Formats: sequence, structure tokens, C-alpha cells
Amino acid sequence: MVGAEHVRANVHVDYDLSTSEDTQETYDPKATAALTLQRSEELMGGTAPAGVPGTASNVPGASGGTAGVVASEQERQSSHSESSTYAVSRNVRRVVQPAGRVQRITAAVLVDDVMESSEQDDKKSTNRRKRTAEEMKEIEQLARAAIGVDAQRGDLLTVENLSFQEFPREKLETPNALERWPRLLQQWSGALRYLGIAALFLIMYFLMLRPIKKQALAAFRQLPGRLARPLKEGAAGNLRAEVPAGAAPPEVPDLPQGTEVAKRAALLKRQLTDKVKTEPAVAGRLVQTWIREANAK
Repeated sequence: MVGAEHVRANVHVDYDLSTSEDTQETYDPKATAALTLQRSEELMGGTAPAGVPGTASNVPGASGGTAGVVASEQERQSSHSESSTYAVSRNVRRVVQPAGRVQRITAAVLVDDVMESSEQDDKKSTNRRKRTAEEMKEIEQLARAAIGVDAQRGDLLTVENLSFQEFPREKLETPNALERWPRLLQQWSGALRYLGIAALFLIMYFLMLRPIKKQALAAFRQLPGRLARPLKEGAAGNLRAEVPAGAAPPEVPDLPQGTEVAKRAALLKRQLTDKVKTEPAVAGRLVQTWIREANAK
């Protein structure tokens, strides 16, 4: 009705966070009710006519020796018993109050003046006008319905008309290039951090790790030849030992790959591989020693 910028509302609510339970039990002595009722009635005995059946015995006032009427009465027996149980009327009421029960609401609403626009000589102007009593009553009814004011609970609502002050809005300036770069860096700081770590790893790999890798591979390629050379020299020494004294030692020819020396070299290579797997620290120091020797040469 009045616009988002032309109303100020403040609502205070008192509520109880605790739960409560109320049980009421009322007795009415004036009203009674029968709970159980039991009755028992018994009747036995009676009178029975006796005499000679026939016409003479059935005529009133008749008498005779052979037509006499003999009447006999038997004892009558009867019993009556009654058992009842009554109780006073009782009313039991149990009320449970959940948490968050509203105790009281107080609200204050301030409404701005009416802004009326007028146009004179192609110029628009805005004038303020105080709201009438009818307008304030309508606004109060709407606020009362929206809040849910309960007079029995003690709720209070106040609606007043007040002239609001208008402040000129500041125009936001467009940031320049120098102000824009820090914001971009702050927004992309996480991604730039990971990119810097990746670039540093690549530089370390190409400058340090890759040359060390090449030297290690070259040393492992030369390892079988270095191991075969001592075996070959040992075989030549054994051949020279078998030559008699004073005789010229025969030349030791190059042994082919399928000879016993090649088999020993393969076995030694396998043992060396197992040794490297079991003791990597010793193997690493050995490779470093070979690299230093190669660089010294």
C-alpha cells in the first residue's frame, strides 16, 4: 500500500520455550451413575383343589357324603435380593502446552506521508500529504490481521503517520584497471596457488630430476658390462694358472654369450637385482658413487 521505502515496523514477541502439562479432575456429588446392578427374585408353592371330580363337586354350596370337597393349602415361599453399585460423576481433563507458546505481541508501525505527483508547464513536482484517519484505520486493520493481534492475550499495536527524511543516493563510480586487478586476483587466488605449485614442480623436474633420471638409467645399462668384466678376468686368471711353469700363457679368447661365463653373469645380475630390492639404500649410494666417478672422468 505505501511502498517498501515508506514504512518502518518493529515487532516484539514474548514467548515461552518451556512445555507444561495441566490435569484437572472434577467430582460432581449431585450426579450419580450406576456402575453395576444385580437383581434376583424367586417364588415357590401355592393352593391346589382336592376332591372327587364331577358335577356335584363343581356346584357351589353342594354337600353330600360321597361328593365332599377337600381343599388343602400348601406353604408359599418367595425370596428377593438386589445388589447395586453407584459412583459420583467425575470429569478428567488433561491439557499439554507445547514449547514456543506466544505470551504477548507488541508492535509499532510508522508510515510515511503520501507522495503526490503533479505536472505544471511540463515540469513534474512531488508534494507530501498527511494521511487521513480512514487511511490510517485501513493500515491498522491490515497490520492487525497480518500480525495476529489477540486482545485477550494483551497484545498491543500502534500505527502512526510520520514524515520520513529523504537522503540523496550516492552514485557508484566504475572501478578503474588498478582497482579491478586486485579483485580478480582475490577471486582467483585459489586457482593461481595450484597453478604456481604445478609450475614449480615442472621446473624442478626438468632442471634436477630429469638429469638424475638419465644418469641413473645410463648407470644401470652399464652395470651388466661392469659385472661381466671381473668374471672374464677371473676366467683368464684360471686359464693362466693351468699353464705349466716356463710355458707362454695362451691368449684368452673372448667368450661367446652361450658359455658358462654368460650364465654366471646372468645369475650375478639376478642376484644383484634382488639385492637392490632388499637394500635400496645401499644400491642408491652405489649408483651415486658411479655417477660421481662418471662426472669426474
